[in-house]
Amino acid sequence: MKYSTGRKELSRSVGTVDSGMVITVSDRGIGIPPEDQEQIFEKFSRGSNVTDETGAGLGLALVQETVRAHGGDVLVTDRKGGGTTFTLRIPLERAM
Repeated sequence: MKYSTGRKELSRSVGTVDSGMVITVSDRGIGIPPEDQEQIFEKFSRGSNVTDETGAGLGLALVQETVRAHGGDVLVTDRKGGGTTFTLRIPLERAM
């Protein structure tokens, strides 16, 4: 939401698919350039299109580390024209 122009709507959902919990968070922000998507989960990494927002580049690294500690994974999908969706998948036996 931090990078959403004008703090536009953030959508989220939580559900189960197969034997796992799925959390989806989508924004309508500036998006993540394709060349940055591989490194956004590295500590202290920030997108090349981030200019005036402050931050240390730790948020997504912490999210991925936490989800992986529970046996899950994080997927990122960028929409052309802006907006990003993060999908967190965690096995149910590890989520509870």
